[in-house]
Amino acid sequence: MGQNTQKIFNRIEIIGNILGHLVYLIDKRHRRIVLRNLNFAFPKWDEEQKIRVAKATYANFMTTIIELFFLKYTSRDKLKNIITFINMENLYKAREHNKGIILISGHFGNWELAHIAFSAFYEPITMVARKLQFKPLDRFLKNLRNMFGSRVLNKKNGLDDMRAALRNRKILGILIDQGTIKKEGIETDFFRHKVMTTPAVALLARRFRCPVIPGFVIRKKGGGFEAHCLPQIDIQRTNNYSADIIANTQKMNDTIQGFIEKYPEQWFWFHKRWKRYHPELYTEDIAIKIKRREKRRLKAAKKHKIK
Repeated sequence: MGQNTQKIFNRIEIIGNILGHLVYLIDKRHRRIVLRNLNFAFPKWDEEQKIRVAKATYANFMTTIIELFFLKYTSRDKLKNIITFINMENLYKAREHNKGIILISGHFGNWELAHIAFSAFYEPITMVARKLQFKPLDRFLKNLRNMFGSRVLNKKNGLDDMRAALRNRKILGILIDQGTIKKEGIETDFFRHKVMTTPAVALLARRFRCPVIPGFVIRKKGGGFEAHCLPQIDIQRTNNYSADIIANTQKMNDTIQGFIEKYPEQWFWFHKRWKRYHPELYTEDIAIKIKRREKRRLKAAKKHKIK
């Protein structure tokens, strides 16, 4: 069973690599975003290195998409054969506080596998995720995420549920590597450039005095994975509440950045992470978005006029 599972995921990786390189060639829009992001984050890289990482980013993403359909039918026994846990003593140590734990992560490797694996072999995670507008895909991912007893909270207006999870000493999983709107975020640095980042983890960690543990699932060559559990982040607590929130959120950003620097080809470079402060990176995409918004507005106005 173990060898068969390993072979399946190895073949998925081969197919994902082929599809990734093909999509890289034809997907002009997202290729532009990925390459500009890489250039912005790693200005000292030469063109060859940026293109190599960009192609690997596409390969990782396409492989992840295919894997999701197989993970839905993967048992605990099969998961054991493809994933290795690294430094889990950091989680055990945090559990000794007998409090809830916030497990932060980002879009690395196969990020959906991260909470599935933790829930399967340790304890169910209460995961925070954005609800997708495409309902069939949203249902599919919700069922996948609930496989081993995990619970999914809607990111929108989900703060009360997050508090309840921590009060009940649950592990709360939050992906913090993507941007947020201005009214819901705070200004931090990411690869030496300003970004908006959610302060939710810093706010909750201060309120409940609970440990914050970074965890990432990284893809290994050959179809396997490593689940890394890093030491808990040293949360700053002083009399200056606002400064603490900013400082602690920055520490989390720095942890994400450190892992990206170590595994750049496994992060989701498709995201327009610096859009708020550096819209010039995504001029074409912003123009398309404005055009679509205007088209929807005109369509709605026309419909209202007819009525």
